[in-house]
Amino acid sequence: MSFIRQNKKIAFLSLGIFVLFIFASIFVVNQTEKVSGATGGGGGAGGDGIGGGAGAVCPLSGWAWSGYTGNSGTGWMSFNSSTGGGASHRVEMQSNGNLTGYAWSSPGKDGGGNDSIGWINFDPVGPFPAGPNYSAQVNLTSGSSDFGKITGWARACAVFASGCSGTLKPSLERGGWDGWISMNGSNYGIQWNSNTQRFEGYAWGSSQVIGWLSFAGSNYAVTITDSACQAILNNSGGGGFDYGVDIPILTLFVPEFSNNLKHPVFISSVGQPQQVRMVSISDDPLSNFVKVKIGDDNNNCVPDSGCELKLEIDYDLRNYQNSEQDLNYSVTFESDGLSDKIEPFIIRIKIIDPGEASCSPDPQWAVVGQEITWTADPGDLNNPVLYRWFGENLNGRTGKEVSTPYSTVGVKTANVDIYYGESCQLVDGDPVGCENTNKVCSPNLQVFSEFEFEHL
Repeated sequence: MSFIRQNKKIAFLSLGIFVLFIFASIFVVNQTEKVSGATGGGGGAGGDGIGGGAGAVCPLSGWAWSGYTGNSGTGWMSFNSSTGGGASHRVEMQSNGNLTGYAWSSPGKDGGGNDSIGWINFDPVGPFPAGPNYSAQVNLTSGSSDFGKITGWARACAVFASGCSGTLKPSLERGGWDGWISMNGSNYGIQWNSNTQRFEGYAWGSSQVIGWLSFAGSNYAVTITDSACQAILNNSGGGGFDYGVDIPILTLFVPEFSNNLKHPVFISSVGQPQQVRMVSISDDPLSNFVKVKIGDDNNNCVPDSGCELKLEIDYDLRNYQNSEQDLNYSVTFESDGLSDKIEPFIIRIKIIDPGEASCSPDPQWAVVGQEITWTADPGDLNNPVLYRWFGENLNGRTGKEVSTPYSTVGVKTANVDIYYGESCQLVDGDPVGCENTNKVCSPNLQVFSEFEFEHL
């Protein structure tokens, strides 16, 4: 009996050791699966994948999307496991604007598309592949024109042999990609939008894998939901939204005249778009000859990359007897939450001479349906860079020459804005640092019906 009892004790002890072994094995497997699964097979962030670090201020949340185009695109990227995305993770904005922690690139919600790439480190170490030479950060500098913009670099951990730094996998295994994701470039970037309370725009992760990474769409976005954090991003101290104004100098020539000439005022955004308005203009210094007013239908705009307002100008210089001169105006602009901005505007009066600019039609008589070419001659104007046309079939067209047929008979007129000057240049299609003159084409074009033309 004692032998049997002894064997039972041994059996129970063995069973207990076996059970402990099984539980230990399960625990190790679970932890291994948790880390390896969270890192997309490429090594991970370490621990249980929680990306937030000490001193975190503002957690990001939501989703970004890397669309499938050709061989690039990885689908959904989660910025906080509280809004989904599997393994525990989040990206945080620190008090100085630096982004820390990890996003998680999960398989597409529909199960399709390319493979996910796992962890994305928003605080990687250099050396960085190009400028700027720092990891991802949000600009929180009060008064800066870049306030609320994300710049710098993030990096995918899956390109490393283990963990999220050190030796890279062989190029074939990582598709030739080094894992870098750029937050800004000359034609892309990400900006906090205080109107929608989310980050909007695109990052770029190379053509091999991620491609364009969109931070906002119709049914998704990367955001910050904490109200105190939103207040930090919304209250820029005057820099979250600001705008630039460029009013080209307008040159009028004696003895020309025109009614309701539209003169452009270019507004450029250096922050999140919001409405800009012209509210007043100083008195006309030479009201008998030139009158300027704010355009009734063009007195506000919301610049994204830029927009255009209009001043309306009536002038008649046929009886002008004075010398050439500059007329100085002040135009006042406003935008909600900002101080008024007062910008100068100059109208330059010059005496016409044979070397001045002009425009004309060719031919001067035509039948309905015949192609007509209007040609601008800049004359002696220095460095003309842009010709902008107005008239039937011509509004908004550009170029030194423009052609069009006319479908109706009658007198056809045209005029052209010529932008010129030593420092004049085109920036995103708009003239910057330019003078501007408007030329009324002469002679007018006469369009006849075929019957009328045959019996001239």
